[in-house]
Amino acid sequence: MFGTCAVPVQNDYQDDIMSSTDISVTTIPGLSKQRLEALIDGIFCITMILLILQIRLPVVDKLADLPQALLDLWPRYLLSYVGTFLICAVYWVNHHNQFHFIQRIDRIFVWINLVFLMHIACLPYTSALLGMHRKEQSIVLLYGVHMGILWLILYVHWWYATNNNRLVADDLDPLVVGFSKERILMGIGLSLLAVILSFFNTAGAILIYLAIPIIYAIPGKIDNFWKPIHRGVEL
Repeated sequence: MFGTCAVPVQNDYQDDIMSSTDISVTTIPGLSKQRLEALIDGIFCITMILLILQIRLPVVDKLADLPQALLDLWPRYLLSYVGTFLICAVYWVNHHNQFHFIQRIDRIFVWINLVFLMHIACLPYTSALLGMHRKEQSIVLLYGVHMGILWLILYVHWWYATNNNRLVADDLDPLVVGFSKERILMGIGLSLLAVILSFFNTAGAILIYLAIPIIYAIPGKIDNFWKPIHRGVEL
């Protein structure tokens, strides 16, 4: 009268499928980095492009006056474009270095990045001021303060991510944390030195600004830990 009821039995294959789908949830908690990294790269890209727009084409009555007009633009070109472009590149490299070790993000970390990007986006403005008024002490000071703020945010950014291994791997080498902090603190120190020097010698402060990209182009101790892993093989 009553038929038998078949009870489905989960096989080993189904267990493997379910366990594999849970890996991404259980091993790497937190928000995805991809959209934040895309926004960061986009802001840096736009900012670096806007720098060249600060350099206006010279207007001359005679073609023979064009070479001199172009020569008159070189201080603004050097400070507003070349110098700030390379300084912006220094910030991007340091920020990228941190994301190399950051595995996940959270809401507070996102807002730290947004504040950082807000100040990055202001670089074309302060660089244009410096290019137009490079002998004005208040402008030279403002540029240094702006740079110092960016370094300070970058330090908070790294401290928040690495404090108690909040957003990094649990086995991250403490040397990585320390070397990266040292590199950021050097930027804070150079910016502070330029700000102080601006009260006595604006040209000397500007030379410090121009020297920063050269200093950071030299590989540091942190570069020894840039060892990307691809499919389990160390490159």
